[in-house]
Amino acid sequence: MRNCLSKKITRALLGAITAVVLTSCNYNKGVADPNATILGEAEVSQMAIENNYASVQKQVLANQCLTCHADSTGNKGGLNLEGYSNIKANLNQIMYRVLETKDMPPAGLTGYSFQLMKLWLESGAPEQNVSNGAGQVFTGPLNWTRIKNEILAKNCLDCHQGQNPAANLDFSNLSTVKEKYAIFFDRVFVKQDMPPEPYSSLTVNEKQALMKWISQGFQQ
Repeated sequence: MRNCLSKKITRALLGAITAVVLTSCNYNKGVADPNATILGEAEVSQMAIENNYASVQKQVLANQCLTCHADSTGNKGGLNLEGYSNIKANLNQIMYRVLETKDMPPAGLTGYSFQLMKLWLESGAPEQNVSNGAGQVFTGPLNWTRIKNEILAKNCLDCHQGQNPAANLDFSNLSTVKEKYAIFFDRVFVKQDMPPEPYSSLTVNEKQALMKWISQGFQQ
């Protein structure tokens, strides 16, 4: 595992959950992005499973971008954003206009649309948000004991515990999870390369439960 996230990716991830999470885990709350809107718990959880082309196309591209950048609307600026291959071919330009100059679309994106688009673009615009089906439904309060025993034990602790844990990350310890939260989030939700094969990826419901637990401040 890498030892840190880039500031850009950190802002993309934490902008959505600043008000709820950062106080409890002592993160820097200096998110000065005027487009960043504090999202509710349900929206934070939803972002964990909507980091894919189909969701972004439906919620952002279709009504914010294709009104100008489609064959039927004239491909403004010579840019066609119909279809995933066109998005990938123009990814750098899209990132610059959406995240840096914030003039695409002309009025800019705000709120959930901006946060979802930012997370998706800075994740490399994945076509699919890999998950292992729906899985167990987590009802009732979530705390460290449940997260550890019902999610981490199955998905992480074979490698990340004991005297010599992989990447020196012992995720059987709550303090390590809180301290190394950014790394954990990056690999599970952004890069989605943990757990590695032959282990199965986390299920949709496991991801939602983790996001809910994190957004509630790592309840013990």
